[in-house]
Amino acid sequence: MSFWSKFEEFFAKWFCGPRGDPNVYREHAYTIGAAESEKPKFSRNNVVDWLSATTKIKELKRENHYLSILIYDPEARPVGYRYLYYDFDCEEDPERARREAMEFVKNVADRYGAVPVVYFSGRKGYGVLVVIDQTIDFETYRRVWNILRAPLTLSTLDPKVLDARRVHRIPYTYNVKPDHVGMCYLVDPRTFKKIRMEDFDWENYEPLKLGQIKDLIAPIAGFSVPKPRTFRVGGGRSSRKLVSLPEDPAELDKCEVAPPCIRNIVQALKAGGELDHYQRLALVWYLKWVGYSKEKVIDLFRRFATDFNEKVTTYQVEYAYGERGKREDWLAPSCRWMKEHGLCVECGWNRNIATYTYARALVPEELKQRFFELVRKRSIGI
Repeated sequence: MSFWSKFEEFFAKWFCGPRGDPNVYREHAYTIGAAESEKPKFSRNNVVDWLSATTKIKELKRENHYLSILIYDPEARPVGYRYLYYDFDCEEDPERARREAMEFVKNVADRYGAVPVVYFSGRKGYGVLVVIDQTIDFETYRRVWNILRAPLTLSTLDPKVLDARRVHRIPYTYNVKPDHVGMCYLVDPRTFKKIRMEDFDWENYEPLKLGQIKDLIAPIAGFSVPKPRTFRVGGGRSSRKLVSLPEDPAELDKCEVAPPCIRNIVQALKAGGELDHYQRLALVWYLKWVGYSKEKVIDLFRRFATDFNEKVTTYQVEYAYGERGKREDWLAPSCRWMKEHGLCVECGWNRNIATYTYARALVPEELKQRFFELVRKRSIGI
């Protein structure tokens, strides 16, 4: 099994968090040019799904990659926090950072029975994640964070990580500096020895039960979370009510579950009867991956395209559906592809045009599963 295959399996679990919820979104931040500059370009405010983050990590392998402690819903609205993050770091004495991280982990385990997640930063420090049994807001996060660290004198604990929008390094990605490149990796919380990413499972780490913290006198401000759902790569639905797509693809120009770029293309086809090569490709690939039959796609062009030719259109649509020529199962294009070909209308989705509809409409589950499986295999933009 290749590194990237193992990483995808690990990162899907890591991204979805201790609740194993495939519907969560996170902020993925990363550097550009870290090996050449002490202050490289830093990209933030990228609230994405795990597949989008995976694609960017593969594209920028030798860069620093981070993930937010805050989780979001599919509308990029903050939901809350599901673990506490502590960062132990010491430039002059990395061993001291290690000792203090171990002391903190042992104290949390002894006092509350919780077993934190621990990783080596790849250079001179350790990150500690204390899983909590509820989804909480930042005020509760701040109070609990301080309660856990209060009994100890921890000179290497960075207080700046107590921040509502904090991001932390992703295990099994690189820690890159102009004079250093090291791999961040998980360690056993008892021995601090390296563990394999394929052995990671949130269930191996005992959560902190907030109800047993006596110092947390005021009611916990946050959200009650139902029993975790079974994790399934690419599956799940958002909390919004999903609607059906119109039977006739010609009606997509006024359908809000279709991405704005596709609405524009359908509108252009109906209004003028002409589309360029890339508009046709984008439209057909999109229609394929949201569940329209090739017969309906051919009929759409039959009704509205001024240059319609039955034989040519049938061949082209069947080719796009993987039934002719190379017989490749072509994917719907990424938003990046749409931008490169002048078709993007800057709606801010920044994933894949098919997933815009997956988040809003009823699309056959087996079709979505096949789509996500192909994305993982081909590692293309989504």
